[in-house]
Amino acid sequence: MGNNLLFLAGENAYSQIMENGLSPEDVKVCVSASGAAKWLSIYGLDRAVFGDWLIKTKKPVHFFGTSIGAWKFAAACQKDCKKSFDLLADLYINQRYGRKTTPDEVSKTAEYIVDSFLDDVKIDEILTHPVFRISFSAVRCLGNTARKELVYQSGALLKAAISNLVKRENIGRYFERTFFYDKRTSPPFLSVNSFPLNKVSLDKKNFKKALLASGSIPVVMNGIEDIEGAPEGVYRDGGIIDYHPVFDFTGGVNDGKIVLYHHFYNEIIPGWFDKKLFWRRAGKEDLKNVLLLAPSPEFVSGLPYKRIPDRKDFNRFYGKDDERIQFWEKAKEKSHELGQEFLEAVEGKKIKNIIKKI
Repeated sequence: MGNNLLFLAGENAYSQIMENGLSPEDVKVCVSASGAAKWLSIYGLDRAVFGDWLIKTKKPVHFFGTSIGAWKFAAACQKDCKKSFDLLADLYINQRYGRKTTPDEVSKTAEYIVDSFLDDVKIDEILTHPVFRISFSAVRCLGNTARKELVYQSGALLKAAISNLVKRENIGRYFERTFFYDKRTSPPFLSVNSFPLNKVSLDKKNFKKALLASGSIPVVMNGIEDIEGAPEGVYRDGGIIDYHPVFDFTGGVNDGKIVLYHHFYNEIIPGWFDKKLFWRRAGKEDLKNVLLLAPSPEFVSGLPYKRIPDRKDFNRFYGKDDERIQFWEKAKEKSHELGQEFLEAVEGKKIKNIIKKI
């Protein structure tokens, strides 16, 4: 085995894995974070986990994601999930924008991507999947955070950021957390508190709009309105509250089950406004049931430019889209090494030798 993939476990998850190893039946919840193009660095890991390993479980597994995390779970829950991951990655990588890109333009591209990998047949596959149960979040905007005019929206976001600096829960004055979920089996975290919460069951009528809302980045994209079954209003990126989702995913039940968290970092940043607040990170108590999978520093240093892709690459490579696309393609292809190492660890029962405590 190589040293490309980190296996970091919270206290309960560590004890469970050291005693019994890890099988698909052990996983209760899968979590994936916002991060736009960062997802490409773990594309191969996701593809292997969902397409080759977790699909073998006989018990329902609940998914929770925000933004690109929600989009990739929409791929994971399709019948041919490997093909869906390939298509989503290809569509994402091949976006092209000019210097003065407008929210209308980015939103139109997002709609094209969603329409291209999600038709009614695919949505039906997701909502009737035999074992996977999708859920994701967006935020309902309050006050000027709902405004389309950037001057008002930006001002409201600044106020929200300052309020968040004092206390994370303060952003509930500006946004309502909204969970969209597969109604066949309620997820164990459906009653999580800390923020005002709307609960909306998914169906064919609201799926696409809800998914678009989960990834509608403030200022960069337009908000989404008229989501059937949801309270009236404008909805934006779920990562505003749940940038790297972290809450009680098991609903307070310690049943020995694992929360599998596919991530591109080895730390969890709770909210969008917390990115520069170094003290605002998830701690051991937050992650006691979590197995965090993340690329190692050695893996990242082997990528072009010695870093993972991110959304700022659209500006860094302005006028050089072919170079950006080549970089993102190389990162995507190299990520297959992460998937291979995961499968070797769990199927060869080597995970006990490489897992570390958070």
